[in-house]
Amino acid sequence: MQAYQVLFPLGFIYAAVGVSLWGFYALGMIPLPAFIHAQFMVPGFLFTFISGFFMTAAPKFMGSFAARRTEIWIAGILAGLLFPIWIFDLGLHFYFLRSALLFAFLIYFYFSRYRKRRHDPPPYFKLLPLGFSIGLLSSAALMFNSLHPADWLKTAVIKNYLYQDIVFILILGVGSRLISALLGWFNPQVVQMQKN
Repeated sequence: MQAYQVLFPLGFIYAAVGVSLWGFYALGMIPLPAFIHAQFMVPGFLFTFISGFFMTAAPKFMGSFAARRTEIWIAGILAGLLFPIWIFDLGLHFYFLRSALLFAFLIYFYFSRYRKRRHDPPPYFKLLPLGFSIGLLSSAALMFNSLHPADWLKTAVIKNYLYQDIVFILILGVGSRLISALLGWFNPQVVQMQKN
């Protein structure tokens, strides 16, 4: 089993729910769903897809070992926590705690593969830990602010880091290699992985 096989379907569910909220709002069944829509579309859909793609592609780009079943399920559980947080209305800080834990896990995943690599990843691929670290720090700052509001903490700027900037960094880190390979500019060095 590959990570994308668990995380992509979950991402599709997040996207479907996130979009359908606007239909329920238009029918007058729910209040304005701006916040929860943003949570389902970015930390839900987008980060879940990024996690699935990253956990599948990173080991191949580095010639390292594939994601273990337990790692896939940990990522799936962390990604899936958005639903119970929303259904049980656990509070704003739990949304950001979930994102922080997911990014911390992805940082662990990257470096556990990097240590056992057979070759160096593409140059821009090294931006991924930076993107995950910014995601972790942004999520932690927003979680802190939701528990202890601070005037000095510029939450609008931090939300931009979390919802927009890290996505750009991650696309640059993976897309630079992927787009070059798709356009035939070079043959990517991809290693077939063995099952554990």
